[in-house]
Amino acid sequence: MSPEKIDMTPFKYDMKDMDFDNINLSEYDICDPKFDGWFTLVRISKGRGFVITSGGEEKLQFDIALPDCLLICEWIHGTNWAQTNKAKEKFVAHDCLEFEGKDIRSDPRWVRFDWLIYLEKFADFGSRFIRILETPSYDWTKLWEICVINSGFEGIVFKNSNAPFNPSSGQARLKKIATMNYVLSDFKEGTGRLEGTLGAIEGSLVIDNKLVKVCTVGGGFSDDLRDEIWFNKEQYIGKVFEARGKILFTSGALRHPAFTKWRDDVDPKECTLRSV
Repeated sequence: MSPEKIDMTPFKYDMKDMDFDNINLSEYDICDPKFDGWFTLVRISKGRGFVITSGGEEKLQFDIALPDCLLICEWIHGTNWAQTNKAKEKFVAHDCLEFEGKDIRSDPRWVRFDWLIYLEKFADFGSRFIRILETPSYDWTKLWEICVINSGFEGIVFKNSNAPFNPSSGQARLKKIATMNYVLSDFKEGTGRLEGTLGAIEGSLVIDNKLVKVCTVGGGFSDDLRDEIWFNKEQYIGKVFEARGKILFTSGALRHPAFTKWRDDVDPKECTLRSV
């Protein structure tokens, strides 16, 4: 395995984003839960596993008795969700691109998935990997309730079982959106185009009777609103605002937060971790 960085572009899906008001399953017939892990390639070669992360760098090696193959996985490592999930430190196998020296990317998805099922028969597979469980897409609402609502998964990924591997198409995702109320506790000046105006605001929660910064929110503002807040800071400090994000962490912070609205109906004292 070369120590040089690997170009990961040919392996990463450019997935479409769906929302609940725009669910179109005409291109998809299967779905599976979206894990909160690190995108990785895992190459098995001569009884050795090599883990390459999204930046193209090798991060881990291990011995494993599996046939030679190249797998697309998520490494359940390092996130809050990973700490309590049964898949912690394992690799969730999503796809098989090569098997015993043969490139199978042009094969239909269901053929590639059959190779994952075959790998599961080896005792060592379970020591490092978990195979995803695919569901017919017409049952996505049931999968959403079981995995996203009740078990904390990030969302659902929709796939076409007859499609070859093609990073530019073939998958779509539906992510949950979390919201949280914060107290505006500080301001950050923008950079580049936003120099001289608001870049982001700091959101705080009341924790142990103290106001603690937990989230930096830089998206969701119009240019006019950025100027209004930046040049009238004294009017906005201490106000409660709502932000939305892809997932809510146990700290009270949101992933990829964006400002949505002011919450004049909420007392700052109500902005606590109890709402997580």
